[in-house]
Amino acid sequence: MKSITHSTSARVLACLPFFLLSMFLLLLAIADLPAKSRARRASAQRITSVSPSVPSVPILFSGTDYDQHAFPCSTPLNGPFPVNVPVGTQQRIVVQVSATLPNNDLTVTLLFGPTAGTAVAVSGPEDGGTSSELLLYAPGGLLPSGNYWVQVCETPNPGAVPQTAPFSYNGTFTTDDTGPVGGTPPPKTFNVPPAPLDNGAKIGFENFAAPGVLIRVKTTEGGQQPNGVEYMGRNAGEPSMSNNWLSDTAVYHSGLETLFVKFDDGCPASGLSSTWVNRAAPTQVAVDSDPIGFTDSALGRTFTGELTLLTPTCKMSFTDDDGVTWIPTQGSGLAAGVDHETVGGGPYHAPIPSLPTPYNHAVYYCSQDTQNNSGLCSRSDDGGLTYGPSLVVAAPTTNVCVGLHGHVKVSPDGTVYLPINTCDGAGSVVVSEDNGITWTVRHVNNGVVSTAPSASFQAPAVATDASNRVYFVIANNDTQTAVATSIDHGATWQNLFNVSDIYGLKNIRYPAAIAGEAGRAALAFYGTITPGDALQPDFKGIWHLYIANTFDGGLTWTTTDATPNAPMQRGCIWAKGGANICRNLLDFFDMTIDKLGRIQVGYVNGCEGGPCVQAPIVSGETPAGQGNGYTGAATIARQSSGRRSAFNASARRKRCSLAMVRSRHGWINDQQLSDSPRHRAGERDLVEHRLRNTDRWNLRRHARDQRHGDVLL
Repeated sequence: MKSITHSTSARVLACLPFFLLSMFLLLLAIADLPAKSRARRASAQRITSVSPSVPSVPILFSGTDYDQHAFPCSTPLNGPFPVNVPVGTQQRIVVQVSATLPNNDLTVTLLFGPTAGTAVAVSGPEDGGTSSELLLYAPGGLLPSGNYWVQVCETPNPGAVPQTAPFSYNGTFTTDDTGPVGGTPPPKTFNVPPAPLDNGAKIGFENFAAPGVLIRVKTTEGGQQPNGVEYMGRNAGEPSMSNNWLSDTAVYHSGLETLFVKFDDGCPASGLSSTWVNRAAPTQVAVDSDPIGFTDSALGRTFTGELTLLTPTCKMSFTDDDGVTWIPTQGSGLAAGVDHETVGGGPYHAPIPSLPTPYNHAVYYCSQDTQNNSGLCSRSDDGGLTYGPSLVVAAPTTNVCVGLHGHVKVSPDGTVYLPINTCDGAGSVVVSEDNGITWTVRHVNNGVVSTAPSASFQAPAVATDASNRVYFVIANNDTQTAVATSIDHGATWQNLFNVSDIYGLKNIRYPAAIAGEAGRAALAFYGTITPGDALQPDFKGIWHLYIANTFDGGLTWTTTDATPNAPMQRGCIWAKGGANICRNLLDFFDMTIDKLGRIQVGYVNGCEGGPCVQAPIVSGETPAGQGNGYTGAATIARQSSGRRSAFNASARRKRCSLAMVRSRHGWINDQQLSDSPRHRAGERDLVEHRLRNTDRWNLRRHARDQRHGDVLL
């Protein structure tokens, strides 16, 4: 190392002028403090002078007491944020604001003008219905130079959650000269056109509920009673649904239970055409939050996992023998998120990496947290035993993604898809074509309009068929079930339709998706014909489970009411987290396909029991005193007739005698037949099929079933 010597006296003499100048400036600043204090008191605004670079580092701002009124409100403006735009740069402004309390719902508005008193709104109010709001401003790709300001107000629609003090928040203001990957998406639409109708026969479904018997558990659902008992499948919110093709076994994951289900289509003498057994993993213990499950159907390996409160490590195990034995795993990659995890798997994308075990499918674990809303994903190369590091799938400085992501899916060619409620203002998928090493945001739009995010930040869903065609479904502004398809891994999208207008539905919840052979896919969702805000506690909707199928790659669709004889929920469905009586269904449900191409939907029956099921329906409303049951019953809607999604199969389950059906219903009320002859008469019966949602038809059907002594749930 080279040695350097200095004269101490020389250094002191050289620094003396700078020392004297510093003292003079300090005294001048102290003398000016009263004037500055008076200036601040005279202004109602909180001023933060900044000078962003290109691209800029996020500039932090905060507030301690936003106004509890909708925009325009009296909250002091944050700013100014001066932006000096070099020619051809500074394409957009990104503002992100989060309330200190997660139940407080904000709006954010961007204003432009030389002073706070003269600034006018140029974007917003942005109101995604959450405590964390994102605002993007990119007028024609270039920004006007000048001062920008940000105002934070309360949402005009707080729903059923009370807004509570402290009304504080934190935010960032960012400018950059890099537009979103894939470009700025087209404007979102709230009016997706209805799907062209499939001309084939309707698809039928039969519903099976877990028997509700007392079973021994390692830990009760609340986590307070080890080695106790609880009722099977009666705390079954946000289930995962999968199927082991090797053993022909359906798997319903929820809470601290993993339920393995076998179906008997031969009309057994016992009258029980489904048998359920709970084989919980050793890691399904203590308090759970966000349970998740997945079965690699072709290889027969089932995974079940859960987070514990806000800890970022997922407790996960897998089984190769339907729960007889379990192997605990690492659970997730390091730096995983604390919320909304998902696990999935499938073939590797070429080139295939060197694998340490014979298990030749990749396993992916993704999760979210408040700092990386797009998600973090890690990959396992040893069948889910250990995982590599977690990687952020969308950089906030390039694509700004918020809301929940859906279940991660892997296509036959190894491409990985993670659907997310919104990136850059549009419904999107985050795609990896190199086995999870890099990820790209791809907005779902048809080149003219984009899908609209869910207003209550529900997770969208994605599926891929045998030809690698992608199907994306989202609760479009919560009012339509919008679906689009892609044949180039999400780079472009076609067939943007809605499959819910056929029933006149006005509110949508929790879409799910699965696909089979080339061109064959199915979607599932909850829907109601009642308009209005379905988050409100006085909402009077009657909800059913709907399943839509396509057999031509999304060109046409046929939609079935899979629960025509009774609602699966009455009243509101809360979709914004936290504690709420209308959150009995929690945040999602799931669907799968069996080895013979039958669709199986694992959902939650929130209206179990006679008082809820048999309550009169008047104008689509629940009369006073006859509201929802707020149950959480594990239920599977299984395809029983019509074309299937694999092997070009079309078969019907053997019909049992009325006595057998009555016996099957009597022991647990666990069947609901929606594949009656009217479903199989083609387009002629479409009108009657739609009329199933009308009050007069439901009352007539209910009275008829009572006369025949065969009340079908």
